[in-house]
Amino acid sequence: MIGLCLALSMGQHATAQDLEQIGDQKLVRVSGGISTNTTFYHATGIESRRDPFYWMINANINFDFLGVVQVPFSMTISQQNKNFSQPQPFNRFGLSPKYKSVTAHLGHRSMTFSNYTLAGNLFFGVGVEVEPEDSFWRVSAMYGRFAKAVSKSAQSGLVFAEPTFKRLGYGVKVGLGKEKHNIDLILFKAKDDVHSIEITDEVDVLPEENLVLGFNTSHKINKRISFELEYAYSMFTRDTRIPPTTINDYTFVNNLGSLFTPNISSDYNGALQSKIKYTASWYQLNLSYRNIDPGYQTMGSSFLNNDLRDISGGIAWRMFKQKVNVAMNAGLQHNNLDNQLTAQVRRGIFSSNVSYAPNEKLNFNVSYSNFNSSTQQSQLRPDILTDTLEFFQVTRNGSINVNYQTNKEVGLNHTLFLSSSIQDATDSESNSSTFYNATLGHQVRIGNAWSLGLTYTYNRNQSVGLVSVTTGPILTVGRSFFENKMRTSISGSLLNSYVQNSLESTVNNVRWMNSLRVGKKHSFSVSVYYLNKHLKEEDAEVINEIRGGVNYSYRL
Repeated sequence: MIGLCLALSMGQHATAQDLEQIGDQKLVRVSGGISTNTTFYHATGIESRRDPFYWMINANINFDFLGVVQVPFSMTISQQNKNFSQPQPFNRFGLSPKYKSVTAHLGHRSMTFSNYTLAGNLFFGVGVEVEPEDSFWRVSAMYGRFAKAVSKSAQSGLVFAEPTFKRLGYGVKVGLGKEKHNIDLILFKAKDDVHSIEITDEVDVLPEENLVLGFNTSHKINKRISFELEYAYSMFTRDTRIPPTTINDYTFVNNLGSLFTPNISSDYNGALQSKIKYTASWYQLNLSYRNIDPGYQTMGSSFLNNDLRDISGGIAWRMFKQKVNVAMNAGLQHNNLDNQLTAQVRRGIFSSNVSYAPNEKLNFNVSYSNFNSSTQQSQLRPDILTDTLEFFQVTRNGSINVNYQTNKEVGLNHTLFLSSSIQDATDSESNSSTFYNATLGHQVRIGNAWSLGLTYTYNRNQSVGLVSVTTGPILTVGRSFFENKMRTSISGSLLNSYVQNSLESTVNNVRWMNSLRVGKKHSFSVSVYYLNKHLKEEDAEVINEIRGGVNYSYRL
């Protein structure tokens, strides 16, 4: 039984469990629930978009043993696919017991040292974190397998997988200092086992090796100024089968012994990220800088952008007794840091937001952003001369939101709102598109029972000489019963679609929904959705669709 619990306990992102609190917890805690769902469908005027009847039973249950072992269980049965499923954590196991300042990680776990060294990659092994309270030092370490050996053959007789070497790795992070001034020194190493799979002509994967050295540091210079810096240096070998060689440009890598063996397939790249922030009583300033060399990668992260340099800054402040809040940010970014690409992409962005709340009932919000992207590409013409082409795109976004709400303590509560937005995009090829959206609404709530809402929406899309508009009202009425245990609502909309100012179609929607809670564990819901669409074309059929659903759920 213990072995089964370990095999099922999972959760690669599970939090650590405190062994000191085991005596205060129940032996087993069960959470989750079971639900059933049935759906009915019928259509005329078009081909059916789904089966006329569909049912599904779903269960998600978690067993918690003493707060230490988590056993998730799931089951899905439907008319299309009857299966008893084990979620991904079901086939993995992992524990993170904690005692005072020591946390252990056993089995399938993930740990993070920094963004550019060990950054959350899942491994199967062991790890430990020691962080004594109010101590000047702390340490983290791990060792484990990051990838299984997989040859190019069928798995379970069905699935063909890409070949993968067995990959083992280890890492250490040593921290010194306290909250105001601290530094973390990091070493991470991973290497493929060249003998874990047979290398043939059909195998196109190479055994790799990676050593990353890095540090993080943060400082609170005074009450207002804080500074953060992260740097990592990655040595990455693409093919460890190539004989070792002496490196002339980076001579220190020749003296790392068994930590790293350089050869002609090795790359050496760095990643740097920094931020400085100034905080005053009514405003805040920040400045960030990031530089990631082309080709930078680490086996401790599953995905990482490289070949980029950006700088950004922002300011935020409050005015008029904090009734007005303003925030502005701007930044520049470009790639092709080593000038080896035929095209260089430059990006610029500016964003601003202003909110104003003169009182508890009324608030305004206005935002604007401008995103610029340009690509400069060199081409080789037939006469062997180098030509340069530049392509740019500009995207602008703006929005305004206004909301007014009467006193919530009054039995009759009104909410008025207006929201509008615009997005405009243009490029150097004279292509442009503009999207407009506006919504005006009024909601009324009568006590805790009735609610009514009327909304009018307008959407306009203007692109390449074509203008399309969809507009119309939406009405919603709701009622609660039995102290909010039962609620029913019905909504309807009438939307007209226009193309080049000519009516193209009319769409009517009606939706009825009803929900009921019985006790703390049972809940039922019934819904019906009806769509009626008239196309303004000759001999066009009227489209009718109706969908119904019944749902029951039980909460453990």
